[in-house]
Amino acid sequence: MFDHKGNRYLDLIAGISTVSIGHAHPAITKAIADQADKLIHTTPIYLTEWQGLYSKALCDELGPEYDQVFLCNSGSEANDMAILLARLFTGQQKFFSLRNGYHGLVGNSKSVTNVGTWNTNFNNTQEFEKLAWPSTYRGVLKTTELLLKDAEEAFQSNAIHGKIAGMIFEPIQGVGGINPVPEGYGPGIAQLIRKYGGVVISDEVQTGFGRVGEKFWGHRWAGFKPDIITMAKGMGNGFPMAGVVARK
Repeated sequence: MFDHKGNRYLDLIAGISTVSIGHAHPAITKAIADQADKLIHTTPIYLTEWQGLYSKALCDELGPEYDQVFLCNSGSEANDMAILLARLFTGQQKFFSLRNGYHGLVGNSKSVTNVGTWNTNFNNTQEFEKLAWPSTYRGVLKTTELLLKDAEEAFQSNAIHGKIAGMIFEPIQGVGGINPVPEGYGPGIAQLIRKYGGVVISDEVQTGFGRVGEKFWGHRWAGFKPDIITMAKGMGNGFPMAGVVARK
């Protein structure tokens, strides 16, 4: 990056976690130009060649258990859709997220967001609960064991007939301060969610597509397998592109 005085910087944030392949990368620029020369837009009612090829490549990268893709425009929209899917699948309403987590400002996404600088006066939709902030640096509960005990108490007290709809969380909280979940938290909380009949959603909007290094995905880095994975930002390198990937 270059500022107005010509000073050169290495962009460690990648344009607010967005341009993961770099600014004006020649390969990306060429692909955009080639596609614009063919077709810029069509309704999602009709499947285009690249939608199919991209979705197949995405599932191949994530692993054989992931075989369903819904493409959309933003991380907020992806998270909103993922929560709806989990509720439709389980038939339950009660949903959980983490304090200090950010998932967007649209519909269900706004209701699971819990960062003070992004909260609004408008009411969230019903049946959402926030679990303790899993930060060994600033959180009240400093160990994974205590965090999981607290989570199970919340699941037990909020479950309907012993069931919940699910939980969404970021393997590394982005807007909340680049805060990674403690070691063992990912697999531990995923096991608990499933114990109470819920769906595990990993919000990879800011941790996906190589942001965590060779593991490539935040859930791999944190050591758990989600049922649904949401993604955006780096997915389109700055273009409004997002997705929901799930197991059939």
